[in-house]
Amino acid sequence: MNPTFQEQNSVDNQNQTYEIQMVCEGYVSFLRAIETLYQLINDEGYIEGVPLYIEDEPSYKWRGIMLDTSRHFISLNNILKQIRAMQKVKLNVLHIHFSDSDSFPVEIVSVPDLADYGAYSSQEIYSLGDINQILTYAKKYGVTVIPEFDTPAHTRSWSNSPNFEETNACAGYDPKDWAKYCVQPPCGSLDPTIEKTWTLVEAVAKQSKALFQSKHFHMGGDEVKTGCWEFKPSIKEWMDGEGMTNYNELETYFRKRQAKLYPDQNLLYWFNSGSNNIELQKKDIIQYWDKSDSYDSLKKFDNQVILSSYDHLYFDCGTGNLLGGDSWCEPYKTWEQVYDFDPSAADLGDRLLGAEACLWSEVINNENLDNKIWPRATSLALRLWNENEKLNKPELVKKLVDTNNYLLQDLQIGPAPVTTEYCSLNIDMCFFENKKNDGQNLENKDLIQQEKIREIFN
Repeated sequence: MNPTFQEQNSVDNQNQTYEIQMVCEGYVSFLRAIETLYQLINDEGYIEGVPLYIEDEPSYKWRGIMLDTSRHFISLNNILKQIRAMQKVKLNVLHIHFSDSDSFPVEIVSVPDLADYGAYSSQEIYSLGDINQILTYAKKYGVTVIPEFDTPAHTRSWSNSPNFEETNACAGYDPKDWAKYCVQPPCGSLDPTIEKTWTLVEAVAKQSKALFQSKHFHMGGDEVKTGCWEFKPSIKEWMDGEGMTNYNELETYFRKRQAKLYPDQNLLYWFNSGSNNIELQKKDIIQYWDKSDSYDSLKKFDNQVILSSYDHLYFDCGTGNLLGGDSWCEPYKTWEQVYDFDPSAADLGDRLLGAEACLWSEVINNENLDNKIWPRATSLALRLWNENEKLNKPELVKKLVDTNNYLLQDLQIGPAPVTTEYCSLNIDMCFFENKKNDGQNLENKDLIQQEKIREIFN
């Protein structure tokens, strides 16, 4: 491509025409190049420092956000807005955690009961047309959509229909005892020993493959509490007949049978240092969500890895939990903490595909979605695109403020503010190179001031 760029010189009123050459490896690469060009244009509409030569490519090929659409339904319009914003900051993977125990909001044509009984309402279901619109829009803006229908745990909503109630291994449990059966209510794990369960699993697999046509599908696979399976005596009887001695073997059986439904795809599974000892296939991909100081647990595998370390990349942390208490992963992860995330610390070499920020939606809905994602997702995008050239604090703040302004003005996305309005307009008065932990310094000053006040009044 050899487009031209005309700049009107305001000093001598002369036209200056420059030639812009872009060498791109396909459409998505072209999108990234256009965005780089856009970022070169200053507030006055000029490109400074020409001629320029830029050679640019991402440090990591997997740069993503995960949205949970089960605990609160996220509107189609809101999903499309996030995709457009992702293109702006060069994020390229939208992982949608479509279903959980709370709700099943996706139309499955061959088993309409799943959404008819599993969704919160008939208005909170993604139709086939909605999914196609998401996929078409994502392709236009260089974003890959990875679907997740979490199994075998986190599946209470799959069994809401009277026709499929028996697929929930702990159907009829005492709600007061939910902690025995799951990590949060409502509880449900699929019963792998009955064929009615596989009617559902196979229906989801068949439609997902036809609709998404992706190389990657996320199976979930996390937080399987054996209490739910123990609740149903027939499961243990079936295991005895199959020569199984523990529930890890049952989970492995479920995974292997499910994986046969996706023979040409790479399957993703959640993983932390406390995950059950489940056998992985060679082409399986691990999504690691434990702390960033526990990476050694990944060394016993040869699988490819996506990092979602909760101490940096769980964006719901610090917002409370569904029962009104503190979230389990306190504190809130600031934009600076996200930018300080260091993927290379995992020391995984070529096995590391990249990273995803996760937004679980227990206390997040359409009204506060934007400000929980942005500007922190911008911090992650900057980190994953150019790992080796870290911005200093003023440079980072300017990037975040500029991106926030674009999201607000052009995309009608409402990001959380980066800082005070004064500091946004006067970055050099508030942020300085090589100065860390400004918040901690302010906190210490506040504590000193409070102590002085106490001394006066005592």
